[in-house]
Amino acid sequence: MLESLHGVAASHNAVLLDLFDSFTPRLREAMVEMLRIRREFGDDADHDAHAAQVDAIVDRDEGAAAARSRAHLLTLRDALA
Repeated sequence: MLESLHGVAASHNAVLLDLFDSFTPRLREAMVEMLRIRREFGDDADHDAHAAQVDAIVDRDEGAAAARSRAHLLTLRDALA
């Protein structure tokens, strides 16, 4: 979650910051529930995926940020299937 916050802050996008602030509490609840379902917590690969996402945002590399975000979400979806 902290990596996501850093990524949002690095975007320097006021609308994105406001949006993130508005759904952070619900997002946190959903993440806790997902971890309960998966019965495992983020490992090094999960942390690395978030760190790479932040790096892409800081570097203002839209293509890499989109690709990394999509890949991470697909990994989560597949893990829950």
